[in-house]
Amino acid sequence: MSFDVVKKMLKNELEVLDTIIYNELYSDVNLIKNISDYIVSYGGKRIRPILTILMSKALGYSGKNHIVLSAVIELIHTATLLHDDVVDNSDKRRGRLTVNKKWGNREAILVGDFLYTRAFQVMLNIKNFSVLDVIANTTNKLSEGEVIQLVNKNNLFLDEKSYLEIIERKTAVLFSAATEIAAIISSVSDNDKISISSFGLQLGIAYQLIDDILDYNNYDKDVGNDFYEGIYTLPLIYLMKKSNEKEKKYISSLLSNYDSESFLKLRSLILNSGSIDYVFNIAKQKIEKATSLISHLFSNDYKNIIIDLSNFVLNRKF
Repeated sequence: MSFDVVKKMLKNELEVLDTIIYNELYSDVNLIKNISDYIVSYGGKRIRPILTILMSKALGYSGKNHIVLSAVIELIHTATLLHDDVVDNSDKRRGRLTVNKKWGNREAILVGDFLYTRAFQVMLNIKNFSVLDVIANTTNKLSEGEVIQLVNKNNLFLDEKSYLEIIERKTAVLFSAATEIAAIISSVSDNDKISISSFGLQLGIAYQLIDDILDYNNYDKDVGNDFYEGIYTLPLIYLMKKSNEKEKKYISSLLSNYDSESFLKLRSLILNSGSIDYVFNIAKQKIEKATSLISHLFSNDYKNIIIDLSNFVLNRKF
């Protein structure tokens, strides 16, 4: 089942999700309203809230809180994007000007803060302390991940283990939260909740690794964002690891230039080094581990859809 088919199958739930997001982003402060409307028009895959909805259905949840909480996940994700774009000085996102480029860094940060606090306001309506605990811990880890990545910008000595720890905090913990809150409202056992949370974590790591590949290996989107921002991801880390000292010096010289010619040369090295296959295989291992974690938990059509979604994460081109 393709990702588009999954979204069509969840058409009603996603319409409710979008309505909640639109309503909760409303503010009588014109600047917030204008930026919020612009953010909503971004669109996006909505993969994190879709995970919350699908996992809740797979676990037999029959209420409406799963859609409300999926909106919380998306609000938090959007807030992180606003802050990320400021930190990375990004110009474009999904082919459009970023909020920081269109309105300014201070405006982007403050509206990002608005989204964070609004997410917690929405979540408090659920009145579930366990959900609140998960989301609070997740937002804290997301911030830690951003700081650690910032500290490691232009760090040629960053190793694979350290990098995987960064993306676990920066990206994967929100995937984990998206699935864990579904387990919480579905009242599963503690052991099953751990498995479901771990499923999300492994899926999130794979998602980021594929993103890292697409930054060098996708001709249908803007590439090279990591290069221009001084963020060294696993394809480059692996290239450095397998290179001799002379090759490392050459790579280092390319990384010091930040121009399109240097990027194209670096990209060629990565595409011809086996780095892409290496990173893809790690992502594949993460997906296999993720699906094994839920293999014994439930057996229904939604489980099959979740597996299909996991395969989309691995094989996506955008």
